Amino acid sequence: MTSGLNDSLEPVGEPGKIWAYSNAFSQLHYVLEKLTGKTIQDYATEVLFGPTGIRDSSYYVRPDFLNEPAAAGYGLKMSPRDMARFGLLMLNNGDWGAVPVVGDKAFLTESINSSQKLNLSYGYLWWLNGKGQHMLPGLQFKFNQDLIPTAPADLFAALGKN
Repeated sequence: MTSGLNDSLEPVGEPGKIWAYSNAFSQLHYVLEKLTGKTIQDYATEVLFGPTGIRDSSYYVRPDFLNEPAAAGYGLKMSPRDMARFGLLMLNNGDWGAVPVVGDKAFLTESINSSQKLNLSYGYLWWLNGKGQHMLPGLQFKFNQDLIPTAPADLFAALGKN
């Protein structure tokens, strides 16, 4: 979230100097599709959804980006049951029962820790509690309190932008 780009991949600040929530990271979907030769849906089904029993989830192109093919426009719809399964996968350090689904445990650890110093309450696509301050999408203001003051300090959440 320090790329300096907004959702339309337009500059909004100097890279590394501004924290601005954006979905520019979803450009990685295109890279993944190119590398694997599969759609993001097919790849996710093979390596994540299938092994964890996630059945009611799908990627889609966000309607507000249909006319901007270069922009970051993927979304992911998940049923509550599938979201719970994803949460259990994270709580079990990337393993589904005895089956390792995410082999890179260091990546999982890093993803639920602060990814930069501008907004300590944001990791790599995860919101983090217990950091003493946080910023919110669309604002360039720091709130000097935990993200969710009444929640455990070690809470991490996939809250998305809105």
